[in-house]
Amino acid sequence: MKWIIVLCIALVFTVFLAHAAYADELSDMKEEIKAMRKVLEAQTKQIEAMQKKIEALESESTSTIEAATRAEGKITTLQDKIREPHRGGLLSRKGAKFEIGGELEIEFVDTQRDVETDEPKPHFQIDRLKLSPKVKFSEQNVSLKADIDIDTDGAELDEVYIKFSKLPLKSSLKIGLEDMFLKPDIKTERYPLAATAFWRQEETGIFLKSRFYSPFYLNLSYCNGLELDDKKTGEDNSYKIIGVDKRNKDFSDQMELGLGLGADLYSGKFGMLDVLGFYFSGDLSDADIAFLNKKVSGYNSTESALYRYGINLDYSIEEFNLFLQFIRAEDGALNRYAWYIQPSYKFNLPWDWRYFNSHTLLVRYGRLHLMDIDEVFGDPLTWDRDELTLAFIPEIYKNIKLKAEYTINTEETGNGKIDNNEFLIQLELGF
Repeated sequence: MKWIIVLCIALVFTVFLAHAAYADELSDMKEEIKAMRKVLEAQTKQIEAMQKKIEALESESTSTIEAATRAEGKITTLQDKIREPHRGGLLSRKGAKFEIGGELEIEFVDTQRDVETDEPKPHFQIDRLKLSPKVKFSEQNVSLKADIDIDTDGAELDEVYIKFSKLPLKSSLKIGLEDMFLKPDIKTERYPLAATAFWRQEETGIFLKSRFYSPFYLNLSYCNGLELDDKKTGEDNSYKIIGVDKRNKDFSDQMELGLGLGADLYSGKFGMLDVLGFYFSGDLSDADIAFLNKKVSGYNSTESALYRYGINLDYSIEEFNLFLQFIRAEDGALNRYAWYIQPSYKFNLPWDWRYFNSHTLLVRYGRLHLMDIDEVFGDPLTWDRDELTLAFIPEIYKNIKLKAEYTINTEETGNGKIDNNEFLIQLELGF
């Protein structure tokens, strides 16, 4: 019994010691866990701080790249502005934008040495220096434009007008000295016979153009008209035709009224066709009537009615263009008609070189016929004429062209043949 009690006491004591040891060990483990938790929390804070630094660096890097890109864009823009320092124009004293451009033409001319030509021997000449100022007022729909031609004979005002744009019905209005609205793009230095006879010079008046309903457009003009004069057909002054010049005096009682109705017909892969029908009505001045009676053999009339009517056909597809014009005219008792056809093709060379990349080939054939007037050999104003022009126009460099043209003139003189074909080389520099 005694041993049993001793054994129980020993067992209880052993259990108590074991429990005390386990409690101490558990306490130590808790302390270690607390210490490890503090270390983990510290490391977590360090990681979060490092992550924020990385994000800040990435953001700074992105901002730096964007800033560099913006700076590169500004540098490019500044370089473009340096290349084109006056693209927006200069400012006038009253705050309008002022621009000036122009053109210089230097020529070599050969007229076959016909004894009646004005300059029978080949020669160089300065054809003209053209200055073209343009002014845009604070209102962007109002502008002023002029062309001033300067040659060895002096200076001449070629164009000057005020233009009002963005008017109702998609219209624009010009007031001043301007080309007739039937004038097309000639491309060559030589003008066709129809131009010299009827519309090469500028008129003074009012010009309205409206694209009232696409694809149709309307042209109206109310002008002083042009005066009749004897005009050269090429660079030489010989063998002139009945042509037109600016009217600066002797104005007729009735002004010249012009009407044109056209349409731009676009057909996608089949190209663009621009059709313009036109009509002009006015009166001959006393000076015009006197000119016809004095200068044109066989003419004897005091009639003063003037009419012009005809059509322009302009077709383009890619780099090919075909133009056709027909004009019928009545000047008092003088009846005439003229027409010409002009195909042209522009092509580029296959290599990428800074010179002679763009070239234009052009052929133009036209005729001028006087009805009810017999040809008189001694009076070139009475002759019917045919004209064939062959042209090769390379672009030497941007805004610098070389025009090589050969024109074959055929005249119905009433008695014999003349030799007045013309070869022309012109260097044209635009600025």
